[in-house]
Amino acid sequence: MKKKTNQSTMNKIVSGLIGGLILWSILNFVVKPLIKGDKNNNNSREYINNFKKKYMTEEQTPTERASTERKRVVEKIIKDIEEGKIIISTKEEDTTTNSDHLNNQKVYSCALKDANNIDTAEWTISTNAISKVGMVVGSGKYLVENSCCPEKGQRLGIYDKDAKLKWFDLNDENLYLNLIETSVDKIKHKKFSLKIEPTEIERFNKLFNGAENAKKGYNSDLVSVNSYISEEEKFFYSAKTSFKNNDNSISVFDVECK
Repeated sequence: MKKKTNQSTMNKIVSGLIGGLILWSILNFVVKPLIKGDKNNNNSREYINNFKKKYMTEEQTPTERASTERKRVVEKIIKDIEEGKIIISTKEEDTTTNSDHLNNQKVYSCALKDANNIDTAEWTISTNAISKVGMVVGSGKYLVENSCCPEKGQRLGIYDKDAKLKWFDLNDENLYLNLIETSVDKIKHKKFSLKIEPTEIERFNKLFNGAENAKKGYNSDLVSVNSYISEEEKFFYSAKTSFKNNDNSISVFDVECK
């Protein structure tokens, strides 16, 4: 009796595993690709009919229990498609991110032109990846060498969730936001300025000086990369918050670099 009970339990476990595997496969390889696209897709009915033929035939299931489980899941998916809860996508996604185009071996040349298309300022930008992923997905970290403006030099740039490489600088009582938008063979360098509130000047000076000292220590191999990044991030995210919470930032330039 005990042997039969054990066998029955084992059969239930195996059946459950098969059902779970089928459910996982449907959710990952069928549902997941569908949840992006145009909600008013005209191919929904044709897709549903093909979907039924492909996933609701008995001969594809190894056990009766798995077949029943699959039918239940598929019927729910079809219902959700019909009700617009799952949207069929017919568009191909561009999975290339801006960071894929950033060439760490290249020095980009930038030039600011006046109304007569005459160069009034020239500078270069180059990058060196510290981490293309970072602690948060999409937050790759780069050392940016920027020869532009009084605040020229090296700064830690971070890829933000909007896929733009950003870094911040401080000069006198102004914060500067620099961002890079990339394409295959060129970049766009944008710069914005923000006047610091008098009550915030001391705090930002302290954060900026901490980042500068950590940078010197990192370049002299006196501090670890993590210690350097930690100090830079304190300044970076504080400056980012100030720009986010203030509508008075001014565009300094918007330049294409090659």
